[in-house]
Amino acid sequence: MQVLIRTDASRTIGTGHVMRCLVLADRLAQTGASCLFVCREFEDHLAGSVEARGHRCVLLEVDPNPPSDTGYSDTPLAHAGWLAADWRRDAQSTIEIGETLQGVDLAIVDHYALDYRWEARIKPHTDCLLVLDDLADRQHCADMLVDQNYGHNTSDYAGLAAGSCRVLAGAQYALLRPQFAAVRPEALTRRHHPGSDRHLLIYLGGGDTDEALGRVVEILCQARPVNLGAVTLIAGNALNGKRLGNVLRSKVAARIEIVERVGDMAGLMLRADLAIGGGGITGWERCALGLPTLVVTLADNQKSTNRQLARDGHIFACVEPEDLNQDLMARFIDMDAATYRTISGNAATVTDGLGADRVMEAFGQAIEVVTVRRN
Repeated sequence: MQVLIRTDASRTIGTGHVMRCLVLADRLAQTGASCLFVCREFEDHLAGSVEARGHRCVLLEVDPNPPSDTGYSDTPLAHAGWLAADWRRDAQSTIEIGETLQGVDLAIVDHYALDYRWEARIKPHTDCLLVLDDLADRQHCADMLVDQNYGHNTSDYAGLAAGSCRVLAGAQYALLRPQFAAVRPEALTRRHHPGSDRHLLIYLGGGDTDEALGRVVEILCQARPVNLGAVTLIAGNALNGKRLGNVLRSKVAARIEIVERVGDMAGLMLRADLAIGGGGITGWERCALGLPTLVVTLADNQKSTNRQLARDGHIFACVEPEDLNQDLMARFIDMDAATYRTISGNAATVTDGLGADRVMEAFGQAIEVVTVRRN
């Protein structure tokens, strides 16, 4: 089975799109599929991570002077600028790369800057087209669409997805690596007995987080919570990660660990008691392990979902960096055991870490339906 995957990562886009595509690529590879990623050569493009997982990756050149509307003749998409190229040229390049595979059985696209027009050009060149989306803000002509956002359902794509498209919507389809389902029972058992010497995990995501991370560290140093025993700071792509870790060491009476690149996120979340994090895929990872979280939102498209998670009690709170304050930080870290267990239990109901299993099962059904329809 030949699989072609079109997605991107950068300091603006973040890493989540590539990472959730990698979850599917890994699962497909276990069935014998060969997966080829097509990514634009942005800084922090993650081709190395793709290849380290045993997949191939072809990089498209960045257009230094892309058209202002990236080739759209009508109203540009909200994230059209993320493509840094004309969408028609992008589609043609992707088709030409697919032709080297001598047949594409499955094409996957995960990109906010692409819609039904790009998809319509790709569709004749693959047996099945899957779209990963969580915005529900543009039209699609895929055979299958997966939206892993909390609170989303198939009705969100009424009028946006083709009538023949099968839509899987909701956080039960969150695409997480198998390690999270594997350690979930241990994590949930551990959350039943929160101690007073709490381990805080800080990771705001793989995008440009320097300013926000500085704000988190500043407020944490000022808040002086009573129950803080240890801090693990994951720098990610933040350029000031090491410096901020040293600030914590000088001002916070707790064990401080600085991690630049993560090899085992499930393991780090398992041994943490609390987390300060961004939205996106790591949010679903934290929920799967019942990890109470203070979410600091950085991306506009994640704010609505995380505010709803806070209203429904699945996270402690959702704030923008400028709204973070000492009182909120202290209340979060020093919350009583009953509140802690309630938030942890609520978080664990959002997703169980088995979303990739559900999507893989639907894959087989979708490909079978497409094959019958086209024959």
